[in-house]
Amino acid sequence: MKKGEKAAFWAAGIGLAVVLVVTSIMEQDHQQKSRQEHLTTITEQRLISSYVGPGVRIISAGLNPADLPDAGGRGAAALTTYCVQCHDLPNPAMHTPDEWQTILARMEEHIVIRRGGLAKVVMPSQQAWTALRDYLGRHAQKPLDPAQLKDLDTPAGKAFLTTCSQCHTAPDPRQHTVKEWPRVVVRMKYNMEAAKKDVPDADATQLIIGYLQRHAGDTMVERP
Repeated sequence: MKKGEKAAFWAAGIGLAVVLVVTSIMEQDHQQKSRQEHLTTITEQRLISSYVGPGVRIISAGLNPADLPDAGGRGAAALTTYCVQCHDLPNPAMHTPDEWQTILARMEEHIVIRRGGLAKVVMPSQQAWTALRDYLGRHAQKPLDPAQLKDLDTPAGKAFLTTCSQCHTAPDPRQHTVKEWPRVVVRMKYNMEAAKKDVPDADATQLIIGYLQRHAGDTMVERP
């Protein structure tokens, strides 16, 4: 082998070795970052999200996208696309319209911060933010108007106010039907347990369900 060929051979060999070493280092770095991102995502999903307003705001765990109101609409699509990047899918009925607007502003700031870290968080477009604001405002919780209910000072009324106000504004009973309220209350009890709130016992639960059903959005049940 000629002198020039030998030099080219050694140069090619050294170059190949350098490429292999750099590739190995990059692969290890990529794997490390992937593991970190995975751990970060798991941690974020398990965090209890705190929002502005009275009490601690708890994101409903495991909400099925198909259970969202207007599940096939643009607002629901934005909710399931962007909000689940950091936490479980929230229920629009968790907050009032005014609360949602404040929360979305805070989430926008949060996403800006998160985008600078390891977690790859996608910022919604302006059209998506608009769809989210309209959607959550349209399907938000309807707050209770105490003037509409004359029996809030009864044992059942007090149980309803005390229990529900631990996590959010007391809801207007008319936003659900007689048939819907038992399922809603059971779901809320699950969320309260996850949030380590005071969960009503069986007797208090029946009082609350009965109260909500008496003032529900469809045919009222007879008072006991």
